[in-house]
Amino acid sequence: MRPEQLETVLRVRRHQRDQVRLAMSRILAEGRAIDEKRQQAARQRADAIESLRSDTGIGAIDVDRAAGLRYHAARLSIELANLSSTAAAHAQHVKAAQAVLAKADQSVKAVERLQERQAAAFRLAAERRDDREATDRFSATRSSVLRERENREARSENHEPMRS
Repeated sequence: MRPEQLETVLRVRRHQRDQVRLAMSRILAEGRAIDEKRQQAARQRADAIESLRSDTGIGAIDVDRAAGLRYHAARLSIELANLSSTAAAHAQHVKAAQAVLAKADQSVKAVERLQERQAAAFRLAAERRDDREATDRFSATRSSVLRERENREARSENHEPMRS
């Protein structure tokens, strides 16, 4: 695979990971909203129960108000139970999203490692090619020098008179 093709794959994988991160942030925001609703319902229930307790301790009891507060507290208890089950389901959703995000991160890292290996292989191939070219140039120069020396020696042997 050519480097530019790998860069394209890496961009796509990073984009996918970013989309998963965005979805994860939305899921986490939903979780915070559920927690806020649970806290608010728990506060309202505690306030309703406290009002019921304070009203019954005074002597004269407003039965309609007490019945309304009990009904309201019971309704808030049901809402709290529903929110708790929603929070449990949401926790499973968060785990699933975390798994998807981990896979997306692994995918990006795998392509980055492949890109690094290819770059290292490219550098090694370039170094070997440069070494081979340098060796070839050295060999060619050395051969040229040796031929030149042999030619000079041959010429000098041809020009020297023979002594006997």
